[in-house]
Amino acid sequence: MASAAEQKAFAQLVLALSNVVLTNVKSRGSVDVDAVAGTLRDRFYSDMPREEFVAMRESVLAVLRQGVAEIWSVTQLEEALAPMDMPAYQKKLFLRVWHRQQEKIRLVVSEASRFGNSLLDMSWRVDALSASKARESLSGATCIVELLVSNENKAAEARRAAAAAAIIRARSDQSVDAKDVPPLSVAATHDVVTFEMDQAQLEQTLLQVRAIKSFISSQTAGGSAASAPDAGTSAEPDVDAGAADDE
Repeated sequence: MASAAEQKAFAQLVLALSNVVLTNVKSRGSVDVDAVAGTLRDRFYSDMPREEFVAMRESVLAVLRQGVAEIWSVTQLEEALAPMDMPAYQKKLFLRVWHRQQEKIRLVVSEASRFGNSLLDMSWRVDALSASKARESLSGATCIVELLVSNENKAAEARRAAAAAAIIRARSDQSVDAKDVPPLSVAATHDVVTFEMDQAQLEQTLLQVRAIKSFISSQTAGGSAASAPDAGTSAEPDVDAGAADDE
């Protein structure tokens, strides 16, 4: 039966390498796998021969890369691990870490499939305008809209900087828990767009949105290769390995 230290070491290896794979999916080549693996070896596998550690690392990375690319379920990962020459406790820990990373994997792969910025959130308020004798045309209400938009260039640069800082911390042997590292600020990865609309502009915008929705619905339902309407036409961590009993 594997010791608690062996179990923790392997769980940390799988978790760290899975995060490297996911980070490099978001921003290709932003994290040096060799640097991270070297830190893991120094911390958990210093007594293991280098060739043996490299073989284990490459075996884990191969599974992680294919599993992330194909967004494997836990069952699919279990099937992939079954024929591999890997201790039973390692397979159990691999599955446990994968299960905890499932939502993160789906989110990262989904975001990576986008080639441009995306709308993340929208807020609004309505301000009443009081009329005056000199400016009677301003009577009524106006809508103030605020959009939170992802900025992929800013986000990629911020991730690269965060990854570089993490490697520097690791090389200096500073013990930093992943949960203690502050997340990137919204300003570092997003843009905020604020604008004002009167009632006529709002109605025109709603017509455009309905036209987009109608077109997407028709494509989803019919699968036809119709052309899109013209824009001017009015018509959406640190993991506790726990116990993994050997079989």
